[in-house]
Amino acid sequence: MSKILRSASAAALLLVVALCIPPSSAARTSATSRPAVTGPVATFTSGGGASFMRVQVDNRGHLYFESPRGWGIGHEGYAMCTGTSGEATAIDLDSSYGHSIRGFTAPVISQPKPGTFPVTITRRTTDGHFKLTALWAMPDAVEKDVTVTMTVKNIGTTTVLDPELFREIEVGATGGYGGDWVVSTVDSVIHWSGEPAHGVVMTARTLAVPHEGGVASDADIPDVCGGYYDPTPFSPVIGGYTRVNYFLPSLAPGASVKVVVVYQRI
Repeated sequence: MSKILRSASAAALLLVVALCIPPSSAARTSATSRPAVTGPVATFTSGGGASFMRVQVDNRGHLYFESPRGWGIGHEGYAMCTGTSGEATAIDLDSSYGHSIRGFTAPVISQPKPGTFPVTITRRTTDGHFKLTALWAMPDAVEKDVTVTMTVKNIGTTTVLDPELFREIEVGATGGYGGDWVVSTVDSVIHWSGEPAHGVVMTARTLAVPHEGGVASDADIPDVCGGYYDPTPFSPVIGGYTRVNYFLPSLAPGASVKVVVVYQRI
């Protein structure tokens, strides 16, 4: 075989090898992590009629959960709390009273494929204390539920004492949110309305981390933490915000804690 032919064969072999090598992990990451976009970033729909379920996560990490059709979560959000003032240090909550948005940087979205689950929303608090990562799992079409795993990491230079993380929902019929009845237990909050009744239960699943369910009725409650709500209304009450609070351990620089919340149709 001539030298020219051997060189051409070698070049062809190198080209084939290059085409077979998968892109680097860095390239894959840059293709799936991006700043927030407008509207839902992940949508899952299944079933019809009484078995219908639609789950969406928007560009700020809020959940919309509908099951059966026409009934579900209308307003939802979350907050990080530190200090003793009672006010949320960083909050992103949509409620029937408007929007409470402060203290968080713009979210970054990561998912295997745009528009699909699982999806991860990452945000930092503007005070420099925390990075909050929320991983929304693939919804379960059979059990009619969806799980979010939240990781709170201290990215600052000092220990933060007794931080708190909560998620809050308001539910009702499409076009008329604000469910009729709410109740809480030590692990869950339940919100339901209508005849026959439909509702959503939000449950703290990380039992090793201190937590409680609670109900608030005042318009200002979504902006505060601590004891500004009733943590144990074991008898149903009319209206209000239902909340699950996690009382996190003190976090040294670089330390993190992971907690889980599940939303389920009832």
